[in-house]
Amino acid sequence: MGPCNHRSFLCFLKNVADVLTYIRNSWGNAAPAVTASEVKTLRKALAR
Repeated sequence: MGPCNHRSFLCFLKNVADVLTYIRNSWGNAAPAVTASEVKTLRKALAR
């Protein structure tokens, strides 16, 4: 894997958000989409 630059990190956050949205909406659930911003906020909170 190459070096992590700003653009690839944003792509990573978007991919995580997409997977979480998929999981939350599986099996007939109707949860709102998870955003990359929410993933970033949670990662920051958990890093403390």
